[in-house]
Amino acid sequence: MDQSKFTIIIPSKIIDKNLINCEEKIRRFYKEIKILLMLDEVNDNDDIEFSPYTDKIVTGLVNVSEKRNMGFRLCKTDFLVFIDSDAYPGHPWLDKIESIFKQNQTIGACGGPNLSPEENDEEKKLISFVKKSWFVTQDVNLLKRMQSEGKFIHFLPTCNLIVKRSILNNKDPFDKNLFSNEEISLNVYIKKSGYKIYYEPSVHVFHKDRNIKSFLKQRFIYGSESLSVFLKYPCKCSFNLLISTIPFISTLLFASIFFLKTIQINIFFVNTYLFLLPILIIFLSIIIIIFETCRIFLISKKKFFKIFVLLSLSVFIPGLGQTMKPFLSWKLKRKIWTQ
Repeated sequence: MDQSKFTIIIPSKIIDKNLINCEEKIRRFYKEIKILLMLDEVNDNDDIEFSPYTDKIVTGLVNVSEKRNMGFRLCKTDFLVFIDSDAYPGHPWLDKIESIFKQNQTIGACGGPNLSPEENDEEKKLISFVKKSWFVTQDVNLLKRMQSEGKFIHFLPTCNLIVKRSILNNKDPFDKNLFSNEEISLNVYIKKSGYKIYYEPSVHVFHKDRNIKSFLKQRFIYGSESLSVFLKYPCKCSFNLLISTIPFISTLLFASIFFLKTIQINIFFVNTYLFLLPILIIFLSIIIIIFETCRIFLISKKKFFKIFVLLSLSVFIPGLGQTMKPFLSWKLKRKIWTQ
């Protein structure tokens, strides 16, 4: 593998233990590969000695999309490697990349699973099991489990994604106006440009799970961007993201109609027909949550009620995020978002 052909871009607010671990794990396998750490700022006490091939880039207060765009503008290599600061490789995951792209010239991007590492933390173990529910994670069988063979797929996240630089035509790869789910803008651009996205199971990394509080914040922010992402980049992924907001919005609609009934405001269409729709959606959501709770409980042997509550919050919080979006300033969203 020619390490000079790759630049790894890692966005992070600060230099923390996750970022240090990510850089150290990469250096175990690639001593001379270029790494760009995209940071809000570099403090005087950030005296960590990184490799000479690792650069600390001060981005200022921008979102993750713009951090990655800035990293893209700084690199001239054939391949861009995107990985999150809380992810890391457990093997030389880039070794097969060049051959994969050479085998098929229509491949514009390649990546693989982002697996949960073995954890002693019970809270993070529980999050790991919840994220393996299809009701929470898109393409869960591909992204959170190892598959036996490679295939062309429609979406890969930027916690583990390699892009052929030439296909971007010097265009910023990410929509800087998106606060989350920015990889959807890149995936859509790749496909519209006539290229394909290839899933290779051997190109896998480990992606640390968040604690419960951070995980629920993440779900909230995902939901707050759902409508914007779908309107700008309509596709299967953005549609699924939008659907994730429906359970809470249905609950809100049910509460509103019920309130109108209690104060004796009767609207025939609303009371007769629209009243039944949110009830049906809420009922189906609860049934699925119970089913998934039972399945996760049988696998994990964790506390049933805790799984049920966490899964319920995971399902309903995205809609809360979308509902609250008009009241969320850029700074507040960035404060909530932890990456």
